[in-house]
Parts: sequence; C-alpha cells; structure tokens
Amino acid sequence: MTNVIEHGRLRRGTGWLAVAMALSAVVACAQEPPETPEPPETTRVEVEGATLAYQSLGPAEAETVLLVAGTGMQLIDWPDGLVEGLVDAGFRVVRFDNRDVGLTSMPGELEPIDPVAIGDALEAGEPAPVPYTFDDLAGDALGLLDALDVPQAHVVGMSMGGAIAQLIAIDAPQRVASLTLLAADSGNPELPDVADNFAELPPPPAPDDLDAVVDYRVTVAQVLAGPGYPTDEATIRARERAAADRAYDPEARTRQEVISLVGHLETAAYRLANLANIAAPTMVLHGTDDPLVPVAAAYDLDAAIPDSELQVIPGWGHDLPDQLTAKFVDAISAIAARSPVG
Repeated sequence: MTNVIEHGRLRRGTGWLAVAMALSAVVACAQEPPETPEPPETTRVEVEGATLAYQSLGPAEAETVLLVAGTGMQLIDWPDGLVEGLVDAGFRVVRFDNRDVGLTSMPGELEPIDPVAIGDALEAGEPAPVPYTFDDLAGDALGLLDALDVPQAHVVGMSMGGAIAQLIAIDAPQRVASLTLLAADSGNPELPDVADNFAELPPPPAPDDLDAVVDYRVTVAQVLAGPGYPTDEATIRARERAAADRAYDPEARTRQEVISLVGHLETAAYRLANLANIAAPTMVLHGTDDPLVPVAAAYDLDAAIPDSELQVIPGWGHDLPDQLTAKFVDAISAIAARSPVG
C-alpha cells in the first residue's frame, strides 16, 4: 500500500515523513480468516540482497501469476478467495513477502532511517539514503521467477506493488505476459492531494503495545475501505492479529513505509514517462472511493499504456474485499488470455 504524502507536495524536513509514517501502512486487504488451520508451505529462496519467503500454489507447469504486494502487506494478506480462484482458473500462483515484511530477511545490520537526510536529499533532487530501492524490489521479483525457472509471468501488483510491477514491465518486458494493476499510482505529480482523507486519524501507538497497534491498524483499515464493500470489524481484527502473530517487526515495517514513500517519489517521473513503452496487455482496476490513490491515477494509466483495459469499480476503496475477489479473478484471467502465452 502506498503512503498518503506521496500524492501531495513534498515538505521540507521531517514533517512530510512523519505524516506518511503516521498512516502506519495497514495492509490493504479485507478477507475472511482462513477456514483451514493448515497453511500452504512457505519456502525461502536466495536472491541478490535478500532471502525471500514465498508460496507457490497450483500446478508447477501452469502459467504463473506473480502477486506483488503493497507496503506492509504480507503474502498471507492476499485474500484466499483470490488465490484459490486463480488456481481454480488454471494458474500457478506465486506470492511472496517483500523486504522488511513477513518472513523475508536481509543479511547484516541495516542503517537506521534518517528522515532529515532523506528529506534533504529529495529536496535537492539527489538519491535518498535508503538501504534498498524500488529497483531492488523489482529485482527481487525477477530473481524469484528465475529461481522458479519461470521465463514469463502474469504480474499482478497492488498499490506499491503496482508501481513495482510497472517497473518490471518497463525494464524487463520479456518477463511480463500480462500486467494487472490494482489501486496503483501512475507517477503523475498533479494527482489530487489526499491528505485530508486521513486528517482525523490519531497518531500511531507505541510499537511495544501490540494490542494497541492492532486496534490502530483496524482503524486505518476502516478508513481505507470503500463504502460499497464494507468488512466487519471482527474480521479485520482477526486478519490484523494473524499478520502480527506471523511476523511483527516495527522497525522493519517503518523502514519499508519510508522506502515506499521514497520509491514512489523517486520513480514517479520515470514511470510516467515510460508507461507508453509497456507492451504487455494490461488491466487497470481502481475504486471510485479510493482514499489513498485517487481514481484519476487509473485514468492516467489507461490513457498512457497502449494495450490497456480499465475497470473503475464504484464504491471500492483501497483494499481487497472478499466481495470483489471473483471480479478480480475474472479480470486477471481475461487479460492473461489476451497475452501471447494465454
């Protein structure tokens, strides 16, 4: 999931980072807790700079759908109905934890994030001092495909994952059979400012109070949800608790939140300038009530990408509600069928 300030004006010093971090990057999903206690096997693979945790579901010989997650989003946060629906449609589904999230790890000790230094670098138009970039995250996804001996995949990106998926499609077009962008940013700096949508959020609690952290994430998830597809509080709470029980590292999560902000800012102009070079058939899915990434971004993407289809969904916000998983499966399947390997 992206951060709120990436669509506003860059602010001097720590203020703009503080607001972005206050959002706390709640995973943008709203799914029922899994009915079975037996989760799919999680495997690890070495890529350059990280050890990725991933799951592969469905037949290995089937066409692969690669799910690229948003900020703070663990692989288990992809709705089960979406994953199972894609497997039932005949795909192999690969989902993984990005760096600083879930069970993925990085070697050595990383330098602490310095918001002042990052803000000063961005103001000066210089590379921000962060331990990894969106290019690294795109490289991780390609490294995972290499490890699985998958020459070409149907790439699906949610929010921050949509920006990373754009980079993959731009820089490694031969690896992308089709592209699906869910609630994704276009890189356009003129998109409407969304900061007011989060003005009433309280500050995040102390990270050592896990119950309070879960309460806060529930609150943010409710703000992100669209009015057309509500999810009851008990379901959101169960999902947030399951994610925290699987992996909880506040320092790593904060680091990824900041890198998400920096990555969106630093790649915005490049992505916007190169959307016209995306050759893969592309499906753009966006909600009219997305409070974080304005729906105008979807129109940007559809206008710029030559072979694209746009589905704007009334009442959808910035999450992956169960009520829409069948629509998502149908859309991903439809665009995949238009690819040369489909």
